[in-house]
Amino acid sequence: QPRAVGHAAERGDDGRTTLGDWHHAIGDAATHFDRVETTIAHVWARPHPALGGVPYGARLRARLRERGLPVDGPALEVGCGDGELARDWAPEAPWLRLDLSPALLRRQAEVAPTTAGVLADAVHLPVRDGSVPFLLSNEVLADLTSVPAGRDDPAVRAFLAELGAEAPQGWANLGAWQLVAEVARVLAPGGAAVLTEFGAPDEAPAEAVQLDHPEV
Repeated sequence: QPRAVGHAAERGDDGRTTLGDWHHAIGDAATHFDRVETTIAHVWARPHPALGGVPYGARLRARLRERGLPVDGPALEVGCGDGELARDWAPEAPWLRLDLSPALLRRQAEVAPTTAGVLADAVHLPVRDGSVPFLLSNEVLADLTSVPAGRDDPAVRAFLAELGAEAPQGWANLGAWQLVAEVARVLAPGGAAVLTEFGAPDEAPAEAVQLDHPEV
């Protein structure tokens, strides 16, 4: 069911989004992406003529290969949904799944049994510097912590100072920035990362209202 924007169950005292406990509490992983939130990978999880007769994961891999990305070797996926991308990709490549939801990790293991999973936070990747040749994070950025406009947050100030950037209009996607920083740390020389999320590049971040939890 859609929720009110003012819903406070997944917010800190300063209004920031805090979905860590919400992810830990996911129970019915088999139906979560049907009933609560969906993803492009889930909608197109079955082979479809619009994707050349293959599921989304296989099509995505083929298109990224065409662009010269290193998609045929080991990969780290951050936030893996119910494992459909890993299932359609991993049989031909070593695949490590990282997720904050124990229930989703179990579901992913069932769907993609050739892969390995780790319970961890996207903004604190438990891997060595310069060790990941390819990283994929599909529709995860909005789930990470965001700080409301006008809040004086030390971490936000530090990022803005490092980048020489002005404060954003609207929300500050702090968790997304932290994930990108972690990606830069762990990527191997010559490696590549693909991070996707809904939104418009030239519009200010906004809170989604069609979900039962706050994504920005």
